[in-house]
Amino acid sequence: MKRLEDIAGWIRLDWGDAGDPKKNYAGGHGLSHILAKHPEAAKQLPDILAKGDIYKHEEPGKLYVLHGNSFAVIGSLKKGGKKTITEFNSSHDPKQLETIKKLPRAKKAGEN
Repeated sequence: MKRLEDIAGWIRLDWGDAGDPKKNYAGGHGLSHILAKHPEAAKQLPDILAKGDIYKHEEPGKLYVLHGNSFAVIGSLKKGGKKTITEFNSSHDPKQLETIKKLPRAKKAGEN
């Protein structure tokens, strides 16, 4: 797990709720929601978090963790709260991935 100046602290993985499968898992949240909507994430998510490149999100307080063609968004649900995964995307849309790569990189702990 990466400890970053921009994240400061641990990333927690809440189990949550898968959501309604009849409505594309609407209302879901947490790890169970990601796994229900993106079953391939079970294998990808550890590598994304461990090896991914970190970019600042357009929304303050959030970060993209990009690895290969997949990314997770890390953010806090409450101001000053612990960080959690707020989004997962296994995208094959080159434009979306290039847009993320154009954002500023987040600083790792100890970098200036």
